[in-house]
Amino acid sequence: MYIVGIDIAKKTHIGGITDDKGKHIGKSFKIDNSIEGFENLLKKLAEINADISQFVFGMEAQG
Repeated sequence: MYIVGIDIAKKTHIGGITDDKGKHIGKSFKIDNSIEGFENLLKKLAEINADISQFVFGMEAQG
């Protein structure tokens, strides 16, 4: 199981991934608010685990 945390912004979001033991998987990354940004996110997740059901998402928006 992996946890994907996303800090929501207007144009560019910031994401990070940890495993269920709290170990960070890679560095934080930018996600553009576009189709291409979403496709890049899916590609990054698939590199970690092809089974999307293994990811839980948490999002935070301040504003």
